[in-house]
Amino acid sequence: MAIARQVQETILPQDVARIRGAEIGAIYYPARAVGGDFYDVIRLDDESFIVIIGDVSNKGVPAALVMSASSGIIKAIIKDNPTIAMDELASNLNELLASEIVKDREMFVTLLFVKFDLARRALYYCNAGHLPGLYWDESERTIDTLPTSGPIVGQFPGAVFKQSMVPIESGDRLFMFTDGLTEAMDAEGNLFGRERAEQVFVAEIELSPHEFCRKVKEWVDNFAAGASEETHDDFTILQVRVE
Repeated sequence: MAIARQVQETILPQDVARIRGAEIGAIYYPARAVGGDFYDVIRLDDESFIVIIGDVSNKGVPAALVMSASSGIIKAIIKDNPTIAMDELASNLNELLASEIVKDREMFVTLLFVKFDLARRALYYCNAGHLPGLYWDESERTIDTLPTSGPIVGQFPGAVFKQSMVPIESGDRLFMFTDGLTEAMDAEGNLFGRERAEQVFVAEIELSPHEFCRKVKEWVDNFAAGASEETHDDFTILQVRVE
């Protein structure tokens, strides 16, 4: 378990805030010593980068190992083809996981792939069965969603994924999270839920991404005070602010 945790901590990115043209914050809390959540920030060049958040269907060492494999495959695909579209990235990962890693096991991964192209002022995304991201439009002061546009990854060879685009401007923000956020329970068994996620996004919109992630953790801790440890799940949040 200790070795698996070391592997997982090595894979998770360091210094995610150091991306030119954007400010990024992220927090990951595994439910156990290791977990199935992961995220990554991959710089492509001076004007583009990819952010990814994912959740493996199980917990513990098996989930951590599938997470590690997924992370490695994603990095290898992008290194070989830095201009790859997000739907093609999801498709390539799906084929490799389904045929080489997951095989006939009852495991899968949900993922949200997002590419920020600052030169074109565009965000390209592909949601593979993951919770929709929340997008803050600074000029309109409104929240939009990045809805699901494809199936889960690792179970269905040949699955079709879709890439979508959103225009971006200075001050816009993307809030990504795993279901450990929305499914956090209070002492009475009530879920934190998506509406509270939107509420905290708006209430803390002036914070830096790093401070925002810390504040969300406070909201969840206060909400879940007194709840059983058995109700806790892996919990990952990530925010990107366009500069």
